[in-house]
Amino acid sequence: MGNLESKELSFKKIMFSMGIIMLVWGTFWYPFNYFVFPENLSTDLERLLSISREYIRMLPAVFFIFYYSKQINLDFKNLFSFKFNYKVFSIVFSIFAFDLLVVSFFKHGNIYFDFQKMQFYDAILWLSLGLCQELVFRGWSFHAFKSITSQKNAIIFSSFFFAASHWFAHFFRFYTGKFDLSDFISVTAFTFLFGVVMCLILIKTKSKSIIPLSILHAFWDFMADAIL
Repeated sequence: MGNLESKELSFKKIMFSMGIIMLVWGTFWYPFNYFVFPENLSTDLERLLSISREYIRMLPAVFFIFYYSKQINLDFKNLFSFKFNYKVFSIVFSIFAFDLLVVSFFKHGNIYFDFQKMQFYDAILWLSLGLCQELVFRGWSFHAFKSITSQKNAIIFSSFFFAASHWFAHFFRFYTGKFDLSDFISVTAFTFLFGVVMCLILIKTKSKSIIPLSILHAFWDFMADAIL
């Protein structure tokens, strides 16, 4: 851990931190479940493992935020504050909901809901995933890059890593012979754009809190899974 001897942040140290984060991220994606746990687990245990995996994956980012809190002018009180621009949040939430409903209508011919995917467990899982990803990529990555470069570059770098974090699922599909290049490209483009949007919302809400981002992120994933 020689790279962490000094608390003075640099581009090299942030890239080092992101390397560790991505390594943990990839390990605790599908490979962890696939190689460590058998397939005949009980449903409740599978649910517990899925939720636990999300919180394990964000532990490196928690460490880096704590370690470099003064350099990035951010602490956990800022991150989990409920003081943010509720007007901006409400507008974005409404746009997300409208967009999902429109896509669902054009795809199914009506407003479709799969209530089997809208159970209590699903809500907990999506909230955990949203919180994990926002803490890692908007909580740590965006603020870390912003502390050493421009806001624009911070958006680009953090969004790139956010998109790259979704590559592990595709690499695993390649391993199992189910890789789809067009899906890989479309997911990469969408997740990069989604990361940019999340950064802009963070900026527009004039807050360092990831609470509104986590809710929006969880809502999008939760509803997209049930509607689309």
